[in-house]
Amino acid sequence: MQTKKISPEDRIVGLLSKSLTDYAGRGSQWIFPFRPNIKDIMAHPDKFPLVVVEAKSMNTVRQVGIGEPDLEETINFFIDVYTRAKEIFTIDNYTFTYLYNPGTSLYSLETIPISKIQSITGVVNGEPYMFLTSDYMLVDSDSDGYYDHVAFTGNTIPDVESLFVVNSTYVASEGELARIIAQDIADCLRDRWMTDLVPYLFDFKKIGFTPVPFEMEMGLYRHELQVSFTGINIGDRT
Repeated sequence: MQTKKISPEDRIVGLLSKSLTDYAGRGSQWIFPFRPNIKDIMAHPDKFPLVVVEAKSMNTVRQVGIGEPDLEETINFFIDVYTRAKEIFTIDNYTFTYLYNPGTSLYSLETIPISKIQSITGVVNGEPYMFLTSDYMLVDSDSDGYYDHVAFTGNTIPDVESLFVVNSTYVASEGELARIIAQDIADCLRDRWMTDLVPYLFDFKKIGFTPVPFEMEMGLYRHELQVSFTGINIGDRT
C-alpha cells in the first residue's frame, strides 16, 4: 500500500500545532502550510493570531555518495505571524531564567510590559526556595511607565551563580504579540527539531527574525521568522 507523502511544510506545521500555546485558546486550526486569503480571513477576528509556514526555496548541496541517486538538499522556510490591531492577550506563566551574580543589581525583563510577578524560584543555601514578595521588586529603570527589570531587595538572595526563574503575567498586544509568538516558534524549532523532525529534516538554522511594517490597509501586524533545514530528497519521504 502506498502511503501519503508529507510535505516539509506539513511536518513543520504538525510540530508547531502540537507544541505551541494558542494564546487565544481556540480549538481550531491557526497554523497553515500555505498562505490563506488574508482579506477574507479579516472578516473573522477569531482566526487571529495566525501563523503561515511557507517553503520559499530548495537547493541541492551535494549528491550522497558516488553513483547514488540521493541528494542532500537545503530548504528555506518563511514563517509569518499575523496579529490584528488592538488585539490584546494576557499571558500567564511567562518565564525568564537568570544566573545570579552579586555584582548585578538589576535583571532585565526582555519582554515587557510585565503586569505582575507570580513567583520567583531559585536556590538558597543549596536548597530549592520560593522567594517572598518582600525579597524582590519590579523596577521601571527608564521611567517610561513600564516595568523593565527585576531586583532583589537584599532580604533573601539566591546562591551565587545559581539559576533563578521569574514566573510572570504578561500583557501582549499587536506587534509585540506577533513577536512573542514568533519567538515561541523559534524556540520550539530549536529545542525539538532533533526529536521531532529527524531524519526528514535536520541541521536547523535561524536566518532572520524581523518585524514587518504595519499593514495599514488591513490593520495587521506581522513578524517574519526565516529558518533553514537540511534533508535527503526533501519531500520524497513518506
